[in-house]
Amino acid sequence: MSKQKDDLEVALKYINRAYQNYCKNGGEKDINATGLLRSEIVKRISEINDNDDYDVNDMQRLRSFLMKKNILKSGCKMNVIKKYSGVAGKSRVYFVKIISCNESYYIAKFDEEDRLKKENDFWRSIKKTSFSIHMPREVLCPEHSDEDIIIYPAAHSYSTSGYVWSFAELIRNQLSTNTDNCLDALKKIYDAIDLLHKYAPGNTSILRWSDVFTKLSSKINDIINYVKIKMVENDWQKKETIYILSKEYINPIKYLREKLDNNSGGIFASRIHGDLNLTNVLVSLSGKMSPEKIFIIDMAESRIAMPSLFDYVRIETELWTEVFANYVDREAYTEGEICEMYVSAREMLDGYSKEMMWSDAVLTPTSRMVQDIRDRVRKINSTNIPDYRMIDYYNILYFTHVYSLSYETVKKSDIKIYIALIGASLALKKINAIYQGVEVK
Repeated sequence: MSKQKDDLEVALKYINRAYQNYCKNGGEKDINATGLLRSEIVKRISEINDNDDYDVNDMQRLRSFLMKKNILKSGCKMNVIKKYSGVAGKSRVYFVKIISCNESYYIAKFDEEDRLKKENDFWRSIKKTSFSIHMPREVLCPEHSDEDIIIYPAAHSYSTSGYVWSFAELIRNQLSTNTDNCLDALKKIYDAIDLLHKYAPGNTSILRWSDVFTKLSSKINDIINYVKIKMVENDWQKKETIYILSKEYINPIKYLREKLDNNSGGIFASRIHGDLNLTNVLVSLSGKMSPEKIFIIDMAESRIAMPSLFDYVRIETELWTEVFANYVDREAYTEGEICEMYVSAREMLDGYSKEMMWSDAVLTPTSRMVQDIRDRVRKINSTNIPDYRMIDYYNILYFTHVYSLSYETVKKSDIKIYIALIGASLALKKINAIYQGVEVK
C-alpha cells in the first residue's frame, strides 16, 4: 500500500470513530461536518492506484491478452484502476482503463480454470436459447475470454461521474454516513435478480437440500474437521450445544448431514446467480457519489430450478461476515461484545425482541439492510406462495452460514468464524421455533 493511501486510511479510522461519537452525543452540525470529511477522504482513497497490490503475472497476462484482442494497441497505455478479490480468495477482478485518443474501460477477471470454463459454458448455452434476448441488461456479458481470463465491458460508460465501485466498496465507504445510498443500491440489485429469476421461470417445488447445497455436501468433512481443530473445547459431533466466548449456543454442526438429507417445503425455484457476493455487483455512481445503476458479473455458479431465496440469503450472510465483522470497531469492543451485538441484532430481526440492545455506527445500518432484504423476500414469496412462511429462508441461511466457513476471507478472521457459527446456530433456533408453533414475525 502507498504511504499516501496508508496515511488516509489511518485518518479515516479516526474520522470514523469521531463520527460514531457524534452520532451518540454530538449535534447535527458535528455529524454533518464529520460525514462530509469522511466522504472526501474515502473519495481520495478510491482515486489512488495501489499498484503494489497488483499481481505481476496478472498484469503481464492481461497486457498480452488485450494486445492479442486488438484492444490495447501500439502506443496506447493500460492503466489498472482497482483490484477486487472474491470471498473465496481465488478470483481477482481488475478495472482497466485504456488510454489512447479516446479512453475506454474494461473489467478483467482472473479465476481458476474450471470456474472460468463454467462461466464460458453458461454464456454459450444462453446464446443458443431465447433466454439471451431476455437476459437482464444489468448482467454483464463477457466480450472476450480465454482459459484463465474473462474481459467484460466496464460499467464506467454508464456513470455520469466516471466512478464505479463494487457494492462492497460502496458499503465500506457510505454505510455509516449515507445508509440510504446503500439501501438504494440494494433495491436496484433486487430489481436485477428478480428479472433474472423471472426470465428463467420455475414453479413451486420441493427440493432436497443436498441437491441445492452440492458444494457444502462435498466439503462437509473439511468443515467439520476445521471447526474441531479451531475450537477444540467443543464436542461438535455429540453435544447439543457449544460454547463460543463462554456463551452457549445450539450446536450447528451435529445434525448438519441429517439436515442436508431433508427436503425443503414448497419453495419457488428458478434460475439463480448462485454466487452473489458483494464484489460481484458493480455500482456506477453519479457526481454526488450516489448509485445510478448496478451491474452483475460472474455467472459461473448460475443454476436453474434452484430456490430464488438463495441469492437474497447470500447477500445477508455477506453483510454479516464481510461488512459487520469487517468494519465494526475492534478497538472499541471486545470479541465477546461484538458477538453480543450480533446476537442482539439477530434477536430483533428474527422477531424475538422489538429493538436491539446495542446501537453502533456499523451494526445499526447493517441491520437496516438485512431487514430490507427480509421484507423484500416476504413480499415476493407471499405473492408466489399463499401463507408463505420464512422457514426455508432460515434453512438456506443456516446452510449458507455453515458453508461460509470454507471461505478464505472467513477463515482468516476469528470474529468472522464466530459470526458464521453463531449465525448458523441462530438460524436453527428460529427453524425450531417455527416447527414448534411459536409465533414469530
